[in-house]
Amino acid sequence: MDYHTHIASINVNHINVQSGKKQPKEEPPKEETSCLCHSLAPILFTCKLFGFFPISWENQRGQCVYKKSYLWLSYSGVVCTLYVVQLFSFTDLLHFDKNKQLPELLSVINDIMYLVFVAILTLLNVARFPRFVKTLNKLVPIIKEAGLGCPSALASLRKVEYGYLILFFGELFVEYGVLIWLHYSERYQTNFDYNIFLNTGIQNIPFVFYMLFFCMCSAFISILACFEKLIIHALKFTPVHPLNDIDETNNKRDFIGLIKYQVCKQDHKCFGKMLHLTQPELIEYLRSLHEDISLAMYDINSCLNPQLLFHTVVELTVLIIHWYEVIIYTSYEFASPYASTINFLNWVFVIAHSAGLFLFLKSAQELKNMVHGLTNFLLEYSTRISNPEEHQQVRIFIEKLEQHRPLTASGVFNIDLGIAGPISANILTYVLVALQFEVPKN
Repeated sequence: MDYHTHIASINVNHINVQSGKKQPKEEPPKEETSCLCHSLAPILFTCKLFGFFPISWENQRGQCVYKKSYLWLSYSGVVCTLYVVQLFSFTDLLHFDKNKQLPELLSVINDIMYLVFVAILTLLNVARFPRFVKTLNKLVPIIKEAGLGCPSALASLRKVEYGYLILFFGELFVEYGVLIWLHYSERYQTNFDYNIFLNTGIQNIPFVFYMLFFCMCSAFISILACFEKLIIHALKFTPVHPLNDIDETNNKRDFIGLIKYQVCKQDHKCFGKMLHLTQPELIEYLRSLHEDISLAMYDINSCLNPQLLFHTVVELTVLIIHWYEVIIYTSYEFASPYASTINFLNWVFVIAHSAGLFLFLKSAQELKNMVHGLTNFLLEYSTRISNPEEHQQVRIFIEKLEQHRPLTASGVFNIDLGIAGPISANILTYVLVALQFEVPKN
């Protein structure tokens, strides 16, 4: 408390005493409901339930704090053990029945691949959790100091997370609903054992990893939406084509292409020490703030590797097998009573996982566009300045944005919509090659 603030508080107390009014008691600061940990909680808690995120969090006097949780770490160990037990019990110690028909044999192979895949993916995530704690705790003070992550942006983030959860549990509800209907239907002779229900659920667990990735990308999009508003106010941005009504901001988003929404609805004006900086110093401060956010993005990307590479490669492999199965089951008739059920599960799998993979890449692309979209405001501002020092700071800021590293899968390839084409081409190529093999008549 400085001298003037102290004097003002003494005067106010003196007036209250003279007027005979009782001073209100100081209440402890209330826990904020619009903080980062509360906004990320829906998906992060779901990840904890599936063993992916053994971390606890709480709001301590308006500050989000993430901690290692050995209780949830033990829980993740139990989950991995159950996957291994299911793997060996389902495959009967890897002894295949040679009399199985093609649809059942391919289904068994896919189930085994997914059991191994999910177990390894969970272990990799658990191994990386200490770095998640460090990265999130480093990110919170950065956005808190600059007033980023405002209540409106965090409210939008929370709604997006609930949207992804509705899609995930809705897809599970449809799959299990149809399976139960087939199980009790008199038309289809399908006496399912418990394995088909367990393995169907396990095939959906990678969507939880997708949601963790969506959660992190959406959080940074919300932060950068607030940062964009701060940039617009600090640079006094004026549209280049005001008469054409062209919106050059990146504040508007859509949820899976259906629901359009505005990420941040609050005006972010300079405050605190930003008010006392000269314009070159203000631009340097904003550049430094953006670099801190970028470093947090790189750290989150590092936390999600090598899971991203492993996950993408396996998803591509299994999608090829399932697309092959879909074509085979649709083109031929099989004597197996499980053929129609497996065909339904395959259709659900290829539709859901193809859409999930596309949304996965789209989310990373939107974050990339959000970062590089700031260049438009800086270029427009650079045409209006004459101060050499100020111009140099703007030029450095633009160069930093151009050098921003995209999200990668362990550096092997960039995660954005640019790889959607090669992935589709690979699936089509290998499916066409597989169709050249002769299918047994039975």
